[in-house]
Amino acid sequence: EELQAQEKAYNDRIADLTKKSEEGGIVSRNKAKNELEQAKGEDPLPLRRAKISQEAAVRKAEKASKQAQAASAKAAEEATRASAARETAEREAEESEAAARKAEEDRHSAEQERQSAEQKSAAASASRQVAEASLEEAQGAFKVAEDYLEEAKNTMPQGSLWWIEREISEAKVFYHKQEWAGRAIMEA
Repeated sequence: EELQAQEKAYNDRIADLTKKSEEGGIVSRNKAKNELEQAKGEDPLPLRRAKISQEAAVRKAEKASKQAQAASAKAAEEATRASAARETAEREAEESEAAARKAEEDRHSAEQERQSAEQKSAAASASRQVAEASLEEAQGAFKVAEDYLEEAKNTMPQGSLWWIEREISEAKVFYHKQEWAGRAIMEA
C-alpha cells in the first residue's frame, strides 16, 4: 500500500507539472517545465526495486503455498483410498511438508524484504528533512546578507548601492523563492 501511495504521488506530481507546463504565463510554464524535468530526472530506482521485489516475493510465496496445499490434499486423498499405497502416501506427505517449510521460508524472506523497503522509505524521509533544513539555513544566510546590505547603505557610495539593489530586486522577480535562496548560498 505504501509503495502504491508513493508511486501514485510521483505520477500525480508528473501529471500536475505537465499540465502546468502547458497552461498559464510564460514564467509559470517555464518554471513548471523545469520542475517537471527535475522530477523526471529523480532516481525512482529504490521505489521500483522495492515494488518489484515485493511483488516477486508475494508471487513466490503464493505459488509455494498453492503447491503445498495441492500436495497435502493429494496425500490425504491417497491415504484414505488404500492402505496398500501407504508408502507412496507417506513420501508425498514428506514432500508436502518440505514444500510447506519452503513456503514458510519464502514468507519469512518476503517479510524481511518488506522491512527493508520500510527502512529505505524512512531513509528517504530523513533525506528530505535534511534537504528542508538546508533550505531553511540558506534562507537564513540570505537574510543575514540582506541585513549586511542594509548596514552597508550608510557607508557605500550611492551609485554602487543603487546598482546592487537593482540586481537583487531583478533577481527576486525572475527567480523562484527556493532557487533564489540556493543561488544566494552558491555566490556566498
